[in-house]
Amino acid sequence: MHKDGDKCPVCGLGALTKKSVEEVFDYKGETLKIKGYVIYECPVCEESIVDRKTLKDTKYQLIEFRRKVDNLLTPNEIREIRTLFGYTQEEFGAILGGGKKAFARYENGTITQSRAMDNQLKMLKRNPEILAAIVGKLPDFIKTSHVIDSFALEENDLGFQPKNQFSFADVTKGEDDFTMTSAMSTAVSTPHQNQRSQMAAAA
Repeated sequence: MHKDGDKCPVCGLGALTKKSVEEVFDYKGETLKIKGYVIYECPVCEESIVDRKTLKDTKYQLIEFRRKVDNLLTPNEIREIRTLFGYTQEEFGAILGGGKKAFARYENGTITQSRAMDNQLKMLKRNPEILAAIVGKLPDFIKTSHVIDSFALEENDLGFQPKNQFSFADVTKGEDDFTMTSAMSTAVSTPHQNQRSQMAAAA
């Protein structure tokens, strides 16, 4: 944690000066302006260090900014799609990929889902019968003309029993999603370039 007057950790010569600025973030041609963005600036090397509290307080603004620009599903929309099928967060993560904690993080806004995951969820919302091709058979409360003989499909052991009992098949697993902080390090630009490493460290 830095404070006004601290020695610059970059050059070791200048004394940091605390400033409150309007920070501008650019992403895919769109701009987000955040007022009251606290930085510590060195008058010698002209490096700027972002205040840790500011990083924490603005993290979700940046996540939502990227989500909006990329037209990704919101946390509430993801929750609605999952509950439509009656699965827990861990179950849906095991079926669609991303890991056990993926949907908990998607739904609380900690991270954004990948484009591939987002497209998969949008397709499931529009055409629920697609799930039948993944798990073998849909829950009874999902009405669809897509019929699959689940007994003819090879079952996979997911390590849990779903609320609605049916066979699973062709289940995919993987850690294919990324966090906002890692994506920001290469995708969202800001005049204070050390913002990138600071964000990663604060995640």
